[in-house]
Amino acid sequence: AHVEPAVPSSSSSSSRGENRYDASSLKSDIINHIGQPTFQTHPHLFSGDDDLTPGISKSEYASRRTRLGKLLPENAVAILLSGDVSYYPNTVIPHASYRQDSDFMYFTGMMQPHSAAMIIKDREDAPLRYVLFTRRYDKRDEIWNGWRAHPEVAETFFGCDESVAIESMEEYLRKVLKSSSSSSSSFLSGGLSTARKVFMDKERFATTAHGNQVLKVVTDGAFPTQALKAKSQALRWRKSESELILLQKSASANLEGIVAAMRRSRTNEVVTERDLMNVHEYTVKSLGADRLAFPTVMGASNRATIVHYYQNDRIVHPNDLCLMDAGCEMNGYVSDITRVWAGGSETASFVNDYQKAVYDRVCDVRAAVLAKLERDIRSQTPVSLHDLHVACVDATCDVLVDLLPSQTGGESITKNSLLSKGKYAQYFPHAVSHWLGMDTHDTPLIPGSTSIEKGVCFSVEPGLYFDPNDTTLPKSLRGVGARVEDEVCLNVRGEVDVLSRAVPVDREELDAFITSNNSTSAATTTTTTRSQK
Repeated sequence: AHVEPAVPSSSSSSSRGENRYDASSLKSDIINHIGQPTFQTHPHLFSGDDDLTPGISKSEYASRRTRLGKLLPENAVAILLSGDVSYYPNTVIPHASYRQDSDFMYFTGMMQPHSAAMIIKDREDAPLRYVLFTRRYDKRDEIWNGWRAHPEVAETFFGCDESVAIESMEEYLRKVLKSSSSSSSSFLSGGLSTARKVFMDKERFATTAHGNQVLKVVTDGAFPTQALKAKSQALRWRKSESELILLQKSASANLEGIVAAMRRSRTNEVVTERDLMNVHEYTVKSLGADRLAFPTVMGASNRATIVHYYQNDRIVHPNDLCLMDAGCEMNGYVSDITRVWAGGSETASFVNDYQKAVYDRVCDVRAAVLAKLERDIRSQTPVSLHDLHVACVDATCDVLVDLLPSQTGGESITKNSLLSKGKYAQYFPHAVSHWLGMDTHDTPLIPGSTSIEKGVCFSVEPGLYFDPNDTTLPKSLRGVGARVEDEVCLNVRGEVDVLSRAVPVDREELDAFITSNNSTSAATTTTTTRSQK
């Protein structure tokens, strides 16, 4: 890795000349120097030049800001900051695959760091003002880090009302906070008595120099401040049709990766959990994923009983049950899917009755949860993630009564005892659902008791985990773990749509799917047909 030399003095005339950006001389190249994919530079990612980011149009981003404005009171400003950059120790080398803050990305479409945005609302009948802050053009930075958006070009590309250097954000904010909706002149006229209401998530601003400047301005002026994330998550919770298509594309790529891992495990060669994890990652990134959505869980044998098993470094032996909980992020939207199969040899299979029973009964619980969801949606009965969890626990307890000995640890095992004492959580310790979207655990401020609405996506992931060291269990049951996770959404037509349906969960159907010659093409079909709509 190279080391940057000392920065030349900025006082020299030649240095100042180098750092000036002549927008007029590069007018035809502006679109290629914006610092992120565009229709002109990455046509394979975009459906047309109306898209600001792959799959999301400029008008949809504008609509998101408009909807946020409707949630703000008069005389308010919402301030958003881009995600932080992390660096390798003792270097100026950033970690690969920078990930934007989800709220900032949702309202701006800006994929780059060192940026900020203000959405300013004066009166209810006045148009919002959208101000985007980016770093000043710096030729030296461009040599080291490549093209990026800066004030001279950001306004044209991102459709903001004003493009300002982030180095001037502190001064600009002071003027905004001094202005008031009662002003008869420009919103930057200043000197008015009514204090601006500030909406921002303060914890996001404490880790960067520009963020701390914003905090200082707001604190020094004692401006009334409220968190913004409750409003932004309320908007992000319901997905548009464009977002649902992107979620399906991410799910389909993820399924391709999981199927590739399944097929890799069906070999007589020595294969490790990490080999399978790497096959999945290679596949999803080859299909266009930007990154994994979270560290892959790839647990074989009794490691499948560890809910978040991340070591992924053991050998997969013949007939080991393999549990892969994996996800990828594609064009800003994530997937999260879990499948279980037998691996470790060409002829791997479920070899004992307990393996078969645990897996099959987890699939039964999955079917019960999805049936409740379908039933309630058809009858227009309000249903929430909490309701799905209750249904899951109820069905899981029925399964445990069948699988566990009639007495465990000196206690009789009944459905009532499992429920009343919470003993079921020893075998099923997590919730059955979480919201999905731009983040794996999306919009966490939306309670699980909220009724599911059109455009909402979530996981359904029942599971059972039997401790390998629990001597109260039959020996063949110890160390058996299974979880089946699907991505589900209520689409814009109000229909339940299982985005992970292309790979079956029925044990015999899944085994036939893995061994078929076209096993990966089924997962591809949905990606192609959806993206062409």
